[in-house]
Amino acid sequence: MSKKLALLSLLAGAVTGVVIIVVSELLDIPPFAGLLVYVIPAVAWLVYCKLYVPRRYAHMLHKRLGKIADPTVAAPAGAYPADSEIIRRLLATREWEGKQLLLAKDFTIVDIKGRRFKRPVYRRLAAFMDTIYPQLDYTVEEILADPHAPGVFHVRERMTGRPHSGPPIDSTSWERYVLTPDGALVREISCTAVLSVA
Repeated sequence: MSKKLALLSLLAGAVTGVVIIVVSELLDIPPFAGLLVYVIPAVAWLVYCKLYVPRRYAHMLHKRLGKIADPTVAAPAGAYPADSEIIRRLLATREWEGKQLLLAKDFTIVDIKGRRFKRPVYRRLAAFMDTIYPQLDYTVEEILADPHAPGVFHVRERMTGRPHSGPPIDSTSWERYVLTPDGALVREISCTAVLSVA
């Protein structure tokens, strides 16, 4: 454990202790009861995040993708067939140690609502998806180069996976990839459209 993490853990423990004492004094209850007031919500939240969400996420994802799926969406006009080894490698790599070597330092992921997130969010999302879907594969169906922006590719990719609990996923989407000027790293990924989900 690093010194910074150890210090943060010590600080969190101290704050927790102070909160328990204050709550006990305000409610005029024994410290043990104050501890329960703190622990019970924490345990409930932990159960929700670690047990309920992973078991329900496959259902939730399937439903959300189904609501926004639009099979009529196409790549931008003028986009032409191309290929990108770096994009194929990124989609084929599951371990974060390998993925991070393919990402630029200023890497950004953009969701379908246009919200932008940095590398740590992408890492947590990838880890979460691997937890939900132990069998998760991405297939590149088509790669098109953007006619107006060098280093920008529109990729139609298919995601298939079987979760621990819930329905399997089989979705096709358009993703927009932006590479670094030398084409060696991925600088941005954005989901532009979900075409289908089954």
